[in-house]
Amino acid sequence: MGPCVFCQRERRFTTEHVIPRWVRKVVNTGPVEITDRQTGDRFRYDQTLTLVVNDAVCVECNGGWLRLLGERVKPDVSSAILGGPVAMTSIGARALATWAAERALLFELALRDAGIAKYAPESCLRWIHTHRDDPTPPPGTQIWMAYLDATTALPAWSITGSWPEGLEQPEGYISTFSLGCVVFLAFGQDFRESDHHAPDGRALGRLELPGRFGGYVVPIWPDPEELIVWPPAFGLSMDDLTEVANLLSTAKIRRPYPARLHRIDG
Repeated sequence: MGPCVFCQRERRFTTEHVIPRWVRKVVNTGPVEITDRQTGDRFRYDQTLTLVVNDAVCVECNGGWLRLLGERVKPDVSSAILGGPVAMTSIGARALATWAAERALLFELALRDAGIAKYAPESCLRWIHTHRDDPTPPPGTQIWMAYLDATTALPAWSITGSWPEGLEQPEGYISTFSLGCVVFLAFGQDFRESDHHAPDGRALGRLELPGRFGGYVVPIWPDPEELIVWPPAFGLSMDDLTEVANLLSTAKIRRPYPARLHRIDG
């Protein structure tokens, strides 16, 4: 028993699988290996991708709206995993972006359980639950999709971390994970629920991907196109994953300047 990270209610916990069972049925699963990016320590789990979050998600959330959101995006995600084309309206992209953000946060929680310091903002977890009937990513969230040439190997890969790196109290997270041929890039941050600003009152930041990512990613949130078509013009190779992993160090996060107040005399 304890407070659920999503609904905040005191309820019985259940085991939440970061990579859902229906995804594991689509990809060729294998052992899980976790590497601490900062220390280089490696942890291996012979659990066929059953990376789990314990003592965090309640039975009602896991078996209710979380399951329904997964079923909603299952056709598009399943096609993308196998490298098939995906076409989404802006409404479909919004639901998929919410699912990707929710999975990214669960990756953070699962690695935290493994003893690796990660960050999943409580404001983001609460927001996803509050908007469960109309799935919408939390304020300040950005989601991209990329294509990975992984038809014969690497069923799943991920790297997550907080930003700014090394800060005792992080401001947000950057999480990248692949499922078969589809790669999700997720950027999220803590925010005040009263005005959707950062906890210190500043405007929320915006992640700017390096220019070399142009043509390799499809943005699906925020401001998605009316019709989103995946895969993008160019695909990533296995060697490119190193470049993606370096996003934690190379990506720039900018904040808009606050509006200036002008006094009008008379």
